[in-house]
Order: sequence, then C-alpha cells, then structure tokens
Amino acid sequence: MIPCYICCDLPIFLVYRYKRNKVYQFLTAMFGQVAFAAPPEVYNEQRPILHSPFKHEKMVNYIKVMQFEIQQWLDSLGEQGEFELTAAMNSLVQNVAAHALMGKAFRDQMGREFWDLYLVLGASLDPLMPPNLPLPKFMRRDRAKEKLRTMLRPILTERHLHPENYDDFLQDFVNARYKDGRPMEDETIISLILALMFAGHETTSGQVSWTIIQLLQNPIYLALVKQELAECLPYGTPIDVRALGDLPHVAWAVDETTRMHPSADVLIRQAEEDIEVGDYRIPQGWVVFVTAGTAQRLPEWFAGPDGYDPLRFAPGREEDRQHRFAIIGFGGGVHKCAGMNFVNLYPFTSSPLRPGSRFLGIPAQRG
Repeated sequence: MIPCYICCDLPIFLVYRYKRNKVYQFLTAMFGQVAFAAPPEVYNEQRPILHSPFKHEKMVNYIKVMQFEIQQWLDSLGEQGEFELTAAMNSLVQNVAAHALMGKAFRDQMGREFWDLYLVLGASLDPLMPPNLPLPKFMRRDRAKEKLRTMLRPILTERHLHPENYDDFLQDFVNARYKDGRPMEDETIISLILALMFAGHETTSGQVSWTIIQLLQNPIYLALVKQELAECLPYGTPIDVRALGDLPHVAWAVDETTRMHPSADVLIRQAEEDIEVGDYRIPQGWVVFVTAGTAQRLPEWFAGPDGYDPLRFAPGREEDRQHRFAIIGFGGGVHKCAGMNFVNLYPFTSSPLRPGSRFLGIPAQRG
C-alpha cells in the first residue's frame, strides 16, 4: 500500500517541495513521457512548445471551431424531443476536440473506433496501482494505446509532407522546435496529441453538462443569463472573443460550476521533505492528494459554499480573489493547466441558451 495524506489546504500544500511526475506514472503508461507526467528536465524542454498553441491569437480560431460544431449540433435537433445531456455533450466535445486539435478532415473521417479506444484508456486510470502490473485493464490499455498510435502515424507523415495545408494544434507541434533548434520527435507529438485530446474532451464534457444542469436547477439565475444573451447576442450575431467578453453572467455561471464541480478534483504530489500540517506530519516520500472539490468549498473563502451562487464572483464580492489559490480546479502556480483557456465553456453555454436556439425550447427573437 502507498502511504498517502488527503489534504484540502492548497496554500499549505504549496509551501513545501513536492515531485509530481513520480505520482503520475499511470499517465506516463498511457501517453508516454509528456507534460507533467515526464521528468522535470523533459517537461521543461517541452513546456514552451506545449503552451504555444494556447496563445490568444490561436484561441480566436478555436472559438470559431467550437461555434461551428455547436451550431451544427443545434441544427441537427428536431423541433421538439428529448436527449440524454451528458451523452450529447460528450459527443459534441469529442467533435470539437478532434476538429481543433487534428483538423476538420480528421474530425469528418474518424470512426467510432477512435473514441472507443479512448474509453479503454479511461477505464485503466488508477493512481495507486503500479501501472505495469499484468492486469487485464492495463493490458487492454496498452493494446488501445498502440492502435491509436498506429492510426495517427500516417496523419503525421502527411503533415510533414504538406504543412502549408493545415492550421491546428497538430500542425503547431509538427512545426515546433526545441530551444536548441531540434524538431519535436514524432512519437512525442503523438503522445502530446493523445494526452490533449483525452484531457480536453474528458474535462470539458463533464463541466459543460454540469453548467447547463445547474442553470436549469436555478431558474432565477437562468433568467439573468437568458436576458443577457438576448441583449448582447441577438439572433444571428456571431460568437467571438469580443462577444464572450460582454457576458459576465455567463462567465460567473461557468466559474461557479468550476468551483462546485471541478474538472480535476484531485491534485497528486509526492512529498520531498517532511511536512507539518496543523497537528499532523506528512513524512518524506508520502503521496499527497489535494482535493479541489473540498478546497473550493471552504467557508473561510466562500459564503454558503455548498449553495449555487454565481454572483459570488461579481464585482463587490469576488470571493475567488481572497486568495490566489482559492480556485484550484486547473491546478496552480507555474504548472497551472496549459489548456484551461481551451476548456472554454462560454460558447457551449451561450449557444444553446441564446434566443433562436431550439435547445430548451427558447423562442426565437427575429427582427
């Protein structure tokens, strides 16, 4: 058994020295030595390349991709009917992730097998068991991983031959160079893409579902959101970066769901030194779990922490700014999630709820 300590106090957690890659070996087994699952020297070399696709000028294009996929899904809905929200959002987010990361051609051509293989990877997640044990779920993981890599290698070859034809995450990695001028290795690129697609659709689909669910459960705040959308995004108005910046009530709804239902509800580290937490001592070498779902409901930072109250983020309250690590669903510090801007739920929330959408039976307002 691995000795561990479960903690909800990130400020204390950040005072001491920890190692992260050793406790994420279960991710290394899935994707290889990439990002924070890699040794520090490898991660530091990859980090500038990993962050480059998430710059502001790139995000503008990704929002267009999101809007295209969301609108295509909305147009597919009938005049009335029902659907299972989480399943629908999972499929939608998969299309967005495939389109943005791999390009529209890949999104159009991929079969169900691609995402079924991801389900096998997800079923193998286990932060406590040694990832190389000869267990059935780990053997299925390894077979699925190799199939995914086999599917992506020919695509990478095409990108090397015709880079001028593409503008997406994958092409950014193909064109990237380390600081010493070396190109990123193909197998490393495949590992990064697999990891980003896994993280992107796993985190976003859950949070967009929760955002919509909580709005439906709170009709008074939902009315504020619908009014804001009617005023700022009338029927036919394109959703872009500027438009999203004019939707504070939508932003606060997304932030409140992020607080109550964080996409990454546990951060894991290994203590490199003895740690004193209140009356407890965490010995060197122990694994430390920080639970974001608990930390973000601490009453010393959030009033009525178990209640849904997006206005806690509004000017004059701004409870999340009482401490720089009051919200930790995307991590904190230098290792904060590189893709948190990509997991941008505003288009997912705005498009279905705006006037003219068939979603939720909201009536059109055509001038």
